[in-house]
Amino acid sequence: MNKGFRLAQDRKSNKTFIPVVKRETDEPPPIIVAIVGPAKVGKSTLVRSLVKHYTKQKMNRVDGPITVVSGKYRRITFIECPNDLNSMIDIAKVADLVLLMVDASFGFEMEVFEFLNVAQVHGMCRVMGVLTHLDLVPVGDKQKKIKNKLKHRFWTELYQGAKLFYLSRLAQEGQYMNQEISNLCRFISVIKFRPIMWRQNHPYLLVDRVEDLTDPEELSKNKKTDRTVALYGFSRGAHMNPSYSVHIAGVGDFAPSSVTHLPDPAPLPKEQKKRSLNQKERILYAPLSGQGGFMYDKDAVYLDVDKVEHDGEREGEEFLAKMADANLQAEKNGSGELLTLLAGIERSELASDSDGEEADDFDANEMDGNLLEIQQELEGSEEENSCDDDAEDELNFKSEMHKRASSSFYARQSSSVNLRALVYDTDPTKLKENTEKSEVGDFFVKIMEKTTEIDDKDQTRAPFVATNAIDDEDNILARVENLAAMIKDSFVTGDWGEEDAEKLLQEDDELHGDFEDLEKGFDDEIDEEENEVSGDEEADDDAMEVEESQEDEKTKKQKIWDKKQKLKEAFNQEYDDKGDPTAGFFEESSSIFGHYLLQNLGEFGDSINGDAQKSDWQGLKTAGEIRKEREIKLKQRSDSLYKPVQRKKRMFHKLTVPKELKKDLPFKTKMKNQQKQIAGVNKATRVPVANLFNILGAAQNERKEKRKADSKARTEKYKALIQKQQLKRQRQNKDLKKKIYSNLQKEVSK
Repeated sequence: MNKGFRLAQDRKSNKTFIPVVKRETDEPPPIIVAIVGPAKVGKSTLVRSLVKHYTKQKMNRVDGPITVVSGKYRRITFIECPNDLNSMIDIAKVADLVLLMVDASFGFEMEVFEFLNVAQVHGMCRVMGVLTHLDLVPVGDKQKKIKNKLKHRFWTELYQGAKLFYLSRLAQEGQYMNQEISNLCRFISVIKFRPIMWRQNHPYLLVDRVEDLTDPEELSKNKKTDRTVALYGFSRGAHMNPSYSVHIAGVGDFAPSSVTHLPDPAPLPKEQKKRSLNQKERILYAPLSGQGGFMYDKDAVYLDVDKVEHDGEREGEEFLAKMADANLQAEKNGSGELLTLLAGIERSELASDSDGEEADDFDANEMDGNLLEIQQELEGSEEENSCDDDAEDELNFKSEMHKRASSSFYARQSSSVNLRALVYDTDPTKLKENTEKSEVGDFFVKIMEKTTEIDDKDQTRAPFVATNAIDDEDNILARVENLAAMIKDSFVTGDWGEEDAEKLLQEDDELHGDFEDLEKGFDDEIDEEENEVSGDEEADDDAMEVEESQEDEKTKKQKIWDKKQKLKEAFNQEYDDKGDPTAGFFEESSSIFGHYLLQNLGEFGDSINGDAQKSDWQGLKTAGEIRKEREIKLKQRSDSLYKPVQRKKRMFHKLTVPKELKKDLPFKTKMKNQQKQIAGVNKATRVPVANLFNILGAAQNERKEKRKADSKARTEKYKALIQKQQLKRQRQNKDLKKKIYSNLQKEVSK
């Protein structure tokens, strides 16, 4: 038979449609989509992503079949295949579509090929490949090569053009990219399944829920007694007959006691006019995974209600509730008093309860300020808000107070060390304020003891208050030497002398502070505030001036003024009194030129009078003019002469190619030594032949020349004829135009 005829008949038979008896009801059972692959390729993650796409719900765990309503006419049951051979055999018997997952970073594993062989034995279902872990493969040409290689290997196992889908990476933990999952669901929705006749002719059931109905008393007596089990699932294939035996995979054959029809747990939407499903119709039914919330039985429907645990009222909530009741009772009685939390508790107790820290570690002023702010906030909240709001605010009292105390503690820890507490050891139970201050150096201040009353009770504060505090941003280590000098200065005994270092430094500061104003003059009085740098130094200077007398101040100012005047005079004498350096320059230069003029007149006398004589007068000749007249050449250096370049002729060795290299060279580059043939002497028999060829060649050349001359003559003759015809045609056209225009003129004149 002809090969072309056979191919045509094969194509025709493939297009032939064979009708199949439809044994399904109006609502077909869900399509079984199995996710198969080796371990750690993302099977559970893919199931969660698909369920999230269809139902907008998250799956905590994936156990057993999961049924979702994917559209108006289709439902899908997803089932994850464990990584063992028995599960693969069971899945290959019932699955309509298999998503075969492959790790792109590793390649095809043995489980993939095992499942494909099992599927071929039990009736090949539709298979779609899914590549995962593409984010572990370098992006670029290498990833393209790996994709192409895996695709062709997948086609080798299935058929040319088998669909291989790519999942690039995870959008978040436990979920793939939404767009890629949407594309995968679109492929699942449009794929067509070819009917497998063995499944069409035999009833089978994929169990999605199992219940043990065995009597508990029998189980307590004998744990190995026969069990009574209820199996739930969608019936597929042919109609199920209760009298038939049922084969349970891995268990054996059994006779069912009864087969009952139950309501559909995941029904299709009733109204078919809509284009898409609403949220209520996106049903998820996965009883083994704990999703769905309800289960159908023979005579009842069970709803899964989440348990609510109630711990009762906490200690603080119960306390505030009682206080709120008491507050309402007080308002009813007309007392009008509001309850305040911690109103009668001492501040020291609050400070000790909040942090449990020592009193020397922080500043009592900050702590009291924090406590006052807390009390004001509590009182304001109780006056403005209702009882319920008060209860909610008071619940967070301890936590807020703890935050305030901890923040103040860390702020104090970052500040400078309290050196006063290290130097002086006083009783920390007494409060001190800066009532009477007297300067002792730059660091310490004498303070007097004074007690204050808060809430009609004697309270204590921290005994030390730093007056020259260091900011948190300052570098404490850079100021250690200054602090040490201040501390040493504070412990000097006796009176300060006139040559005290501090006074001398102050005088120098005042002296050099106004030195920059010397050029502007000293008409104004000296302003002491301009010499002071900071507020603390200003206060110290004021304290010093109070102790000194007015006469000392005047004498001191006069001394400073005299010193400044002397410095100003010295400055003016050195710089201002020198005068202009360019003064008298013209007079000095004119006197020099006049001296030269007198010298020239004395030498030449009256021999030059007038401009005419000046032009005729000739001075001494230059050396160049004398050499030119006498034709004397300059003596040239030997190094400056241009000599002809003489280069030695270099001799190069001949190129020698090794024999081994000559063997490996291609034929084109090999050296070819062909011997030249010596011209043979004409013999007596060859001379006539050579003469004959010479005669024939000469005759042929003569004929060529003659043909060329004839061709040239014919060409010239033809050109002359063409030119003659063109001239004749031009004359005829000219005569014709004259006739036409003359006739037109006659007609116009008529």
